[in-house]
Amino acid sequence: MKTVTFADALTHFQDLVDAAANGAEPIAIKSDAGDAVLMSTSDHGAMLTTLHLLSSPTNARHIYESINQARRGDVESVELEGVASETDD
Repeated sequence: MKTVTFADALTHFQDLVDAAANGAEPIAIKSDAGDAVLMSTSDHGAMLTTLHLLSSPTNARHIYESINQARRGDVESVELEGVASETDD
């Protein structure tokens, strides 16, 4: 992660915001008052979603098991139309 001082962040704020908004990795800003991170709203939203999904141990186990099944090739393809008709019954 790129790190800049608070003074540099003030001087180059527009460039840092543009970089973060355009997909650059988060930028750490060091300050005597405390450190902060500048990141895109997209990355922030994705991080919050991940935290929410993994916050439940049961949900986290299910997600990890699903990932492992996919890696093993233990998957089944279905048509979305078929799924919808099965739930209508």
